[in-house]
Amino acid sequence: MKVSVVLPVFNAGDHLDRCAPSLLEQSMGPDTYEVIYINDGSTDDSEQRLARLTEQDPHARYLTQPNSGWPGKPRNVGIAASKAEDIQFVDQDDELAPRDPDTT
Repeated sequence: MKVSVVLPVFNAGDHLDRCAPSLLEQSMGPDTYEVIYINDGSTDDSEQRLARLTEQDPHARYLTQPNSGWPGKPRNVGIAASKAEDIQFVDQDDELAPRDPDTT
């Protein structure tokens, strides 16, 4: 495993519908990276959304913790759960652009 993408989630709502596909549609092969969502005590439907997302993708998983009130704690939980050599942090309202196939 080369990269773990760690994403803290708190009441993300529709942001997950935009962010998650951008993480899963990268040019790296599925055996080279994982996506770790850390639900930081969300009170909306974020946990249900994460359950659906991770059921659909074998290299994505989520962990749940009580609300910490800041993004550092869930990031640290994600680092501890990582199986990869490198870590990439992404926020719940981020979208990663796909690699342009015409560039190297």
